Amino acid sequence: MQPTKMFLGMEAVIESEQIRTLLGTIERVARSQATVLITGESGSGKELIARAVHHYSSRSHKPWVDLSCAALPEHLIEASCSVTKKGLSAGPIL
Repeated sequence: MQPTKMFLGMEAVIESEQIRTLLGTIERVARSQATVLITGESGSGKELIARAVHHYSSRSHKPWVDLSCAALPEHLIEASCSVTKKGLSAGPIL
């Protein structure tokens, strides 16, 4: 029998130990309040990972919003990624 796991509400056959480990990491991160930066080459599955983090998070009842950073001017991305607390900026997180 092939190993199966529920993934994004569907039963998935997952034979790779590395992918099972990745899914466990996604579930742990999603339960935290951590900010997550997902990087990778085009077509590597970044959006699927982001959707999984959202699906397993406490915010899953809220809408999923797609954002293509490639479509945004650089200054808007930098402004969106700046951390501000009590009027102080930690600078862009890129």
